[in-house]
Amino acid sequence: MSKFAIQCLKNKKYVFLEKPGSLDSKGLKRIKASITSENCCYINYQYCLLDNFDNLRVKKLNEYIQLDFNWKKWGSFGNDIKRNLLSHDLYIAKHLIPGFTLKNNISKFYYSEDIIHIVAKDKNYKVYFHIDRTSKNIKEKTIKRLDTNYELNLYNQKDSNMIINKQIDFFLKNLTSHNIDICISILEDIEYLEELI
Repeated sequence: MSKFAIQCLKNKKYVFLEKPGSLDSKGLKRIKASITSENCCYINYQYCLLDNFDNLRVKKLNEYIQLDFNWKKWGSFGNDIKRNLLSHDLYIAKHLIPGFTLKNNISKFYYSEDIIHIVAKDKNYKVYFHIDRTSKNIKEKTIKRLDTNYELNLYNQKDSNMIINKQIDFFLKNLTSHNIDICISILEDIEYLEELI
């Protein structure tokens, strides 16, 4: 994936990539090195553009936040639950919490090919990740801010095509920006997890 993206960027094309953009952080760093003022690369993580998403966001410096991610979905990418489903939640957590990382902040961790449970915490946050893809017939995804009791149901959106169109529209209106740095940090967190497995 990264090889073709780099080729397009070198030819001054605007590149819109499916998540996670590359199989490893080194591939994304190579893509980033190919970004200039004459091209752009954006990776498709659409949930941060959902209506009411800002109700989950940290509003002030050093505000304490507790987030609970629950996801039941089969997903794709074969058996790689980390790069497919977990990467979504990491992207959202990194958008909502400045400086969020799994590195050296995991207090509980369970992993199998179909289930991930993680508790990550530091002085400003505590985040629970619960991902279960043991059933191919269930689609449930919620994010709850436990300290304010606000919950967002991501499969309650009226029109998923509208969300995708919103993401593409955002990309087209922001052709001088990219989200590569946050995506690199996601893959670095996943690579950290793989060292623990």
